[in-house]
Amino acid sequence: MLGEKARAVDELVQRFGSEQAALLTLLVELAKLVGPLSEPVLNLLAPRLEAPAERLRELARAHRLLAGERPPSQLGLCVGGPCAARGGAEVERILREKGLPFEELRCQGACDLGPIACYARGAPLAISAARARTLAKAMPEEWEDLLSVEKPVHAFKTEPRVAFANIFAKSSHQLATARRHGVYQPVEQALKDDPGKLLQAVADSGLLGAGGEGSPAAVKWRKLLGAQGDKKYLVVNGVESEPGTFKDRLLLERDPHLVLAGALLAAYATGIHEAFLVVRAEYELATERARTALEEASRSGLLGERILGTSFALRLRVRLAPASYAAGEADGLVSSLEGNVPGRRAGALEEQGLFGRPTLVHNVETLAMLPFIAQHGGERFRGLGIGGAAGTKVVCLSGDLKRPGAYEVARGTSLRELLESLGGGPLQGKSLLAAQVGGVAGPFLTPEQFELGLDDAALASAGAWVGSGAVVGISEKSCLFDLARRALAFFAREGCGLCEGCKESLPKLQEAVEQLGQGTAPAAESIRALARQLRERPRCGVALRAPVPIESVLAGFWPAVEAHRDGLCVCQPRRRPKLS
Repeated sequence: MLGEKARAVDELVQRFGSEQAALLTLLVELAKLVGPLSEPVLNLLAPRLEAPAERLRELARAHRLLAGERPPSQLGLCVGGPCAARGGAEVERILREKGLPFEELRCQGACDLGPIACYARGAPLAISAARARTLAKAMPEEWEDLLSVEKPVHAFKTEPRVAFANIFAKSSHQLATARRHGVYQPVEQALKDDPGKLLQAVADSGLLGAGGEGSPAAVKWRKLLGAQGDKKYLVVNGVESEPGTFKDRLLLERDPHLVLAGALLAAYATGIHEAFLVVRAEYELATERARTALEEASRSGLLGERILGTSFALRLRVRLAPASYAAGEADGLVSSLEGNVPGRRAGALEEQGLFGRPTLVHNVETLAMLPFIAQHGGERFRGLGIGGAAGTKVVCLSGDLKRPGAYEVARGTSLRELLESLGGGPLQGKSLLAAQVGGVAGPFLTPEQFELGLDDAALASAGAWVGSGAVVGISEKSCLFDLARRALAFFAREGCGLCEGCKESLPKLQEAVEQLGQGTAPAAESIRALARQLRERPRCGVALRAPVPIESVLAGFWPAVEAHRDGLCVCQPRRRPKLS
């Protein structure tokens, strides 16, 4: 059944089969080795892993690792909003018109290079409308050469820099460079002090979670410290799956030691001695560099037993999880590490998390802020913000902008500064019609709201939030109704499928929106009523956020709805009249 790959499979099972929190990683590595997982393969593995075959199938299906779950295609195309707003919708239309089959892909974490295509599910590659037309005239075996070469995600130098302090240095991912820049000095100093000193510095800093939840880090630390249990875990969330977000990829590729230093600080302050760094499985370079950094740090006495000659110990392991919005949330991530389908959990993770033990979950970017806070103090970090906001935030600009990429900016920086000054405004001299702020679940804001600062308190007046830091610039070349429809389709795919909201209300909402776009739906008030149902019925976090984009379009951009409904928007093919 496995043929010549049987030995490699045996080695994987021996490496991961008996380790805690490694079941999903094993399935990911197995799928990379043998391709999509078939039921016979899972049946063969089940007794060796001492896991029911049905459990393996459910886990593989939830993470799209099961054979037959995805249609095979040599060409894949990201259909997320950020790529669509940068010409991806036009590329998609051309491919369909030309009859070229393609697989609809999740966000590839390279939104600033969009629109993105993948050949044979490989690395993200830039594509354009012109290149799509060229592909239509070529043989499939020529497609790989015709697509643009892989490019690194863009990061730009701005001030102040905390998480991005070292990423522009040559060989920034190596331990020698990290030491030259003093990345581990705050750890060395912290281990000489009382852990409470670091906790107080984090409380003074106003540091917020950077993965989307925006909760104060110090509150989570105190809750964990007050939890009962002789064993606690730290889980570092690098499963970056939200369209428009690619900051964690950058940090893990270019400065993984800063993330490890942050993990050491968080673990020391909260009495944790075991940690997992979970990286998105598709981020191959980030995974490679995280693993290398872990090996370097362990050999140098920066991880393991008696760190830097002290009594403190921390065991940290790298784990993988495929792109999944549900698994990217703290609850879903912990469930995935346990080898279960990602879903909402009862109670606080800080009290009952991984394997029922108190667990601290932090985003990669959040941890990258900690060495600065430990070295310079919480008040200095807080003072980097603008207008009462605390510290800095890495923002991922994408969409129809001249300079898309990742920028570290002071929290409180205005959206207009981000979109027009840093991002350079829209391509082709057009004007910005809207911006989606806070990730795929964020609302579309009007240009009049661009004066708002990148701060939850300021954005709340527009029903928005900072979230993961994704900001998508949208010009009149895009159809806002189509972008909202894509966001809703994303949530329908990524929902848990278990709660009442995902099973009943979300499909109804999606159907009503499709009907509205076709001009056959009842009044928009019906869509608003369905959106309210999603908030009232038992639901997971995915279903709760799903209505936000379409509601913002109905409220602030009704002409876009009418244009789409009447066939007058950019979604329609542009046909030139024939000359007589």
